[in-house]
Amino acid sequence: MRAFSSVGLGIALGCLLLIPGVARSQDTVMVNGQPAVLLSEASYENLMDRLDTIEASLGEVCDDGWEDISDEGWSHKVGGGISADCVMYAAQNAGSLAKVANAQNYFEYRFLRMSVAGQGYGVYDYKIEFDFEPENDGREGVVVRNVYFGIHEVPILGHVRFGNFRAPFGLEWSTAYRYLTFMERSLLGIFPAAWKTGVAAFNHSADENLTWAFGAFFEDIDQVRKERIGDAQGTIALARATYTPYYDEPSEGRYLIHTGIGYQYVDDRDDLATFSVRPEVHESGSWLTTAPIAVDQYNVLGLEGALVWGPLSVQSQYMYVPVSGFDFHGFYVYGSWFLTGENRAYSRTSGCFTRVKPHTNFWFVRGAGLGCGAVELATRWSHLDLSGTGHADGGVQNDLTVGLNWHWNPYVRWTFNYIHSWTKYDNGDATAENDILGIRGQVDF
Repeated sequence: MRAFSSVGLGIALGCLLLIPGVARSQDTVMVNGQPAVLLSEASYENLMDRLDTIEASLGEVCDDGWEDISDEGWSHKVGGGISADCVMYAAQNAGSLAKVANAQNYFEYRFLRMSVAGQGYGVYDYKIEFDFEPENDGREGVVVRNVYFGIHEVPILGHVRFGNFRAPFGLEWSTAYRYLTFMERSLLGIFPAAWKTGVAAFNHSADENLTWAFGAFFEDIDQVRKERIGDAQGTIALARATYTPYYDEPSEGRYLIHTGIGYQYVDDRDDLATFSVRPEVHESGSWLTTAPIAVDQYNVLGLEGALVWGPLSVQSQYMYVPVSGFDFHGFYVYGSWFLTGENRAYSRTSGCFTRVKPHTNFWFVRGAGLGCGAVELATRWSHLDLSGTGHADGGVQNDLTVGLNWHWNPYVRWTFNYIHSWTKYDNGDATAENDILGIRGQVDF
């Protein structure tokens, strides 16, 4: 937000000294005992014309792209997203029926989001986003998502953000729901801080190969009630760093390698931690859970990596969570392949994946042919170990997902998932197995 530094006049006058003929054939007179050149009117006009030309060219050379816009007010952009899910439990074995009874098929609006975002006064930005999806964790109400303001270009810190937003931890949670490869995030989604209220800083190196972010948050502000009343609030501190050792500049990231590491410290609000997980669908009972664990604080360590090689991509994460003598851990690995030749898009400044852009949008007009959009095949294996706490539903869960994404255009997508989930329990109960089919229609703007 700098304006052009006005040193042009002095430099221009200096440059004029190098131009021959400015004072040639002029009269020399004595002024206060010093020789001076007396210019004719024509010579003076010629001199001023040359000065104007030099100042104009100097401004073009020295303009560094910054413009002083600190007096400009807020801009405003309305956005939103709609996604609707239809999920069917195609099969449950006896072990699954014994644990959760008959799992119910369902239809729901998974996301109903409206937002207003903007920038202003040179370096500030804001966003207000709420989710009107019918319920959150079984409770009805409008849910806070992105409600924050930020300031850019802070020395060392970069972009500093205050409010409620996705805490920067892990590749999956740093990627917006609009750009996920599958209907839901992996089993590891129970560990990251997710949507939290606090402050964080985001920055990157000049060559954009390295990013880093860190922040501090309240541990558990109620996203439906938008408050937490009590002396014990709990805190979370975390950090994430990514490095892109290879990024193909000519193709704008059609070929790249991504690596990352994350750390999360949790000071538990009620000194009692419980972890539970369901298969990778939204509406479901918990197949796997721990006993309540007495703990003041615990840590989450994460590693992440991804490879994009044209239409092929591979992505993986691992998390390790030691809690009061229990060693919980999990990972996922998945691959995707665009049958139509596109590639996953990547943001170098944030270290996460973004919007897929089909080579040809889907369309069908009588007499004019059709466009096919982008077609992506994907498969994922998720593994989570929550064993050892003595709970009847403690153990190990695995999910295998096969998916198809049909991108009609950059903002409209259909997703089809088949999930086979199997859970082995510490107490020797029969393994619970489930086959789940899901379809999602999604649009955002």
